[in-house]
Amino acid sequence: MINTIFFDIGGVLINIHPEKCLEYWANCTDIPLQVIKKAFPEKAHTLYETGQLSEHAFFLAFQNALPQPYYLTESDFWYGWQQLLGKETPVVQVLKHLSGQYNIWLLSNTNPQHIRTERKRQVSFLDFVDGKIYSFDAGARKPNFSIFEFALEYSGARASESVFIDDLIENVKAARILGFNAIHYENVNQLIKELNKKSIAVSEMEVSV
Repeated sequence: MINTIFFDIGGVLINIHPEKCLEYWANCTDIPLQVIKKAFPEKAHTLYETGQLSEHAFFLAFQNALPQPYYLTESDFWYGWQQLLGKETPVVQVLKHLSGQYNIWLLSNTNPQHIRTERKRQVSFLDFVDGKIYSFDAGARKPNFSIFEFALEYSGARASESVFIDDLIENVKAARILGFNAIHYENVNQLIKELNKKSIAVSEMEVSV
């Protein structure tokens, strides 16, 4: 029997706009957007989101990856970084509907800056969850098995009694290998149908899309 549901944040509960980060940085530096996109330091990003790199060190990694000369302040970098986060999606209504009936947890690849931004914006779903698993606390990012194992241990849940919802198929596949009832999120109506298949009753709720 399902008793716990893990929700991803970006792309599921909140719309994300990576292009807005790139556009802002491009406007600040006069460097073409595609050049910035190619130069983005993915390794440093992973280290930052697994708690192994400080915020200033992440900024420096980005700064050093860009072609010289250019001008970008650290405050402009972080302002651009915040532009990734958009508005809440209709899935938040599903989460609220299920809270109280199931243990609701967040399971997200994220970073301290984005979590602070979410709190500052007072996103509504934070008041309806029982716990939060963030990659920078777990020391691993999805689809690494370690973060799922950390989530199970920290929450006290069992994979076979848990649903995991994520918009990235590689994360869903990893969760399924570990025994989670995982759903590849595409849109809110599809999610409701998938939850109903697992006898999680949300078919009667009205969702504003």
